[in-house]
Amino acid sequence: MTFASQITIVAEKVVPHVVVVKLNSEGIIEIEWDSSIEAIDKHHIEQTTQIIGELGGGKKMPVFVNTYSFMAVTEEARIYTTTKEAHLHTLANAVLIDNLAKKILFNFYIRYTKNSVPTKSFTTKEEAFEWLKSLQSNNIK
Repeated sequence: MTFASQITIVAEKVVPHVVVVKLNSEGIIEIEWDSSIEAIDKHHIEQTTQIIGELGGGKKMPVFVNTYSFMAVTEEARIYTTTKEAHLHTLANAVLIDNLAKKILFNFYIRYTKNSVPTKSFTTKEEAFEWLKSLQSNNIK
């Protein structure tokens, strides 16, 4: 039995041409941005925060973010993601990074930006979920 086959989707909300937000059987929120978006803006982050709150019943949830090859984020959205408001329902963020260039940029951003929740990059979904589940069990808030 593989890692992926052990996890099922419990609930899902879709914002067409923007994002799919899922709650899985591990109690982790999964975010998949639509590849047709030229850049994720503040409004997209606000919508996603609201959906996380709905799917998680208002609790702080561990969040897994799946990126795609040419994903861009506006400056306004990057600034907003550092606020407590943007992470009202987020316990921690695990971001899947699929190439070295994005990993370097992401890690630079994380190092020089004060985030309101723990945020870390991973090269596999399995590693990301393991980290998020460890935070759940430690009940970090």
